[in-house]
Amino acid sequence: MTGVVIVAHHERAEAAAMALDICSWLAARGHKAWLPPEDAEALGLVELGSETDPSTADLAVAVGGDGTVLRTVQLVDGVKALHGDSWVLALPDPEEPITHVWAEATSDAEARRLSQEYGRRIRQLLR
Repeated sequence: MTGVVIVAHHERAEAAAMALDICSWLAARGHKAWLPPEDAEALGLVELGSETDPSTADLAVAVGGDGTVLRTVQLVDGVKALHGDSWVLALPDPEEPITHVWAEATSDAEARRLSQEYGRRIRQLLR
């Protein structure tokens, strides 16, 4: 069973419908899905709210715009993206307004490329 936290935009009706669809789809396949309590309450989906720590989820799904993606990253204490034998970890600093990006790959050049690519993606989200 995979644990999935759904973080949804509070002011978009389509986010509520999509979160409900995602939770139903996952539950039908034997996975546990939940929304943080504040999201569940704001969207009228209180039955899907859980006090389960979002950082314990195996997967986080953001339903909304760039702000929702950033909030998701903050809730789960970073994001790890897998790329075959390589990975990238983006982790917001708890005390400074910066995000640390680490990458591991089969070569130094590929690790640099991945960290630069994700650094660029993060900067674009913040614009």
